[in-house]
Amino acid sequence: PAVHALLGGIKPLGRARVEVARACGPVNEPGVGSPISKIFAHADVKSIEIPEQKIFNGRRFPLTLSPLSPDTGATDLATWGAANQRLLVQLLCTHGAVLLRGWGAGAAQADDFSSLVCNLGLEDFGMGCSAAPRTNVAPGVFTANEAPASELIPFHHEMAQCDERPAFLMFFCEKEAAEGGATPIIPSDAVATYLHARHPELAKKLMHGVRYVRVLPQESDLSSPIGKAWTAAFGASTRAEAEAAMTADDTTWQWLENGDLRTESKTMHALVKNARSGREVFFNSVIAALQGWSDSRNDPKKAILFGDGSELQEAEVAALADVAEMMRQTRVAFGWEQGDVLVIDNAAVMHSRESFTPPRRILASL
Repeated sequence: PAVHALLGGIKPLGRARVEVARACGPVNEPGVGSPISKIFAHADVKSIEIPEQKIFNGRRFPLTLSPLSPDTGATDLATWGAANQRLLVQLLCTHGAVLLRGWGAGAAQADDFSSLVCNLGLEDFGMGCSAAPRTNVAPGVFTANEAPASELIPFHHEMAQCDERPAFLMFFCEKEAAEGGATPIIPSDAVATYLHARHPELAKKLMHGVRYVRVLPQESDLSSPIGKAWTAAFGASTRAEAEAAMTADDTTWQWLENGDLRTESKTMHALVKNARSGREVFFNSVIAALQGWSDSRNDPKKAILFGDGSELQEAEVAALADVAEMMRQTRVAFGWEQGDVLVIDNAAVMHSRESFTPPRRILASL
């Protein structure tokens, strides 16, 4: 779903059918008899705790909501979303992530998730710039990254390598994995704080941005987490159309003999201030590129350049590996339950994906 940009210095994300800026006022932690508890009761929900939940910046992460009535069905979630859109957005902007659990557990399907997405009234966001191959399964709903189950997808902000990014992400568990398969999350400001404290020189360089280098196949490669074809990525049927799109994005390119396409982005932000919270966030796909942009066409060691075009040195790659380890140790990784819906503020929270034992089917709306 697309809303106005929430990050300073980032291009606006387009128009939306909800005034998010006004909805994003602070919401205090729920307590017995507190105003927010009364609001929850009026909205027919309650805040529950899950074992994996943590506290960041004095807030529960993720905030987890469940219906008051145990008989609430999957179709009721869409109705609840339509009636409580403003509250949901406000809670999301306060906590960074909201988990909706207990609506029709065991029976919820893709159509139920699609109804929720549509009832929230947020604009659909184009998938073109996303590196991941996806399949449209219902209005406003796609498969999450279709990379093989054995592949771990590292932490990233969705489409941080693009000029325009979705402000909110929504994930739906249609079928939980037999083992593994969590979608770990972490507040991005915690990562930025760690980077400055442990690797200040690298942080200074990243403040000047990064460039992303990627080779796109001529035809989509479902065996790769970054296997989207250049035709799909640029909405093009010819090389001329793709070149026009890349020129508009200030992307440089090279056509390879086999029909694949090597691209180098313009300099993109890596550390920015979240205009709403005032906190600096690690807003990029650097870790994902260095640890996950690997297939028969791409070498992750060559996926990132500094903003001036210079390559990362071994010490800098090692420092980023240390940041990735901090993220692994600090993350929140809850086990999916059938019917769960996770909503993420893409301006404030990074996400990843664990490897898993099938079956698992997580759907997404951007």
